[in-house]
Amino acid sequence: SRQHRRRFQQEKELLQRLHHQGIVRVIDSGIVNIKDSRPHLASQERPYFVMEFVDGLTLNEHASTQNLTALDRVIVLRAICDAVEYAHRRGVIHCDLKPDNILVDATGQPKILDFGIARLQDSVQDGKSDSKQFVGTYAYASPEQLRGATSALRPTTDVYSLGLVAHELLTGKHPRRRSGSLSVDLRSIRLGQPDAPLTQDDHDFQRALVVVLATALRKTRGQPYRSAGEMGSDLQQIHDIFSTRLGAAKQSWYEQFVSSLTTRLRPPTVPTADHARLLSAIFRKRIGLSGNESDFDARDDHGSR
Repeated sequence: SRQHRRRFQQEKELLQRLHHQGIVRVIDSGIVNIKDSRPHLASQERPYFVMEFVDGLTLNEHASTQNLTALDRVIVLRAICDAVEYAHRRGVIHCDLKPDNILVDATGQPKILDFGIARLQDSVQDGKSDSKQFVGTYAYASPEQLRGATSALRPTTDVYSLGLVAHELLTGKHPRRRSGSLSVDLRSIRLGQPDAPLTQDDHDFQRALVVVLATALRKTRGQPYRSAGEMGSDLQQIHDIFSTRLGAAKQSWYEQFVSSLTTRLRPPTVPTADHARLLSAIFRKRIGLSGNESDFDARDDHGSR
């Protein structure tokens, strides 16, 4: 229809303006006529996008192949959050973030692809998107996507999916939905080798990441993430705190990659004495005033915030 063509043209023009190192670039797009083999049926129009080729592996394949440490994975997630935030600031909601839609190239740069079902935030809020239509992938969908509430899609929709992606990247397991709830379990994470004995730093690291994931998945009663940038900022602080605690003599290759990222990904170094205070601030802000895990809400039926 004329309306669908107009919406496609609008999305095409916007997506072609997304120029970010963490987003696969749109090279071309258009509409083709598909003729039905049955002569009595009319041909149908199908939109398409042509994306840049990325020679790399999917997110989880890359992490496994390169044997990334937990801290390495935190930084990968930080870079992904930065790319998602960039898209959101330009009005694009991806709506289908999942490990298979994130490739990591030979330099270690994650790149988000497949904006084929992306939504323009203005169109969603103006009610121009189809209502009661599921978009996305079930395993990584937000509550509002599962309800088919297209008009409720927001940047926080992608943040929720990032929480699911992060859990799987950090633990190797998806927090399966059971009886309408998600179980966030990061007890397998270690700062050092996966099979090393659990230390106090490991416990603190796990707790900090649980707070981030629980906040992304709307399982806390504190301040939710209003953007992917807020989630990325917490991840960056956690990385900086625990990489300093480790005091490793040599950087991993991913640590070296971090230093090559844009300076906005790297806040000023924080004195060690302030680490506990910063972690406590994250806990209080995201969980609630008590900073207690008992303030987590186990339900997975929240709407978009």
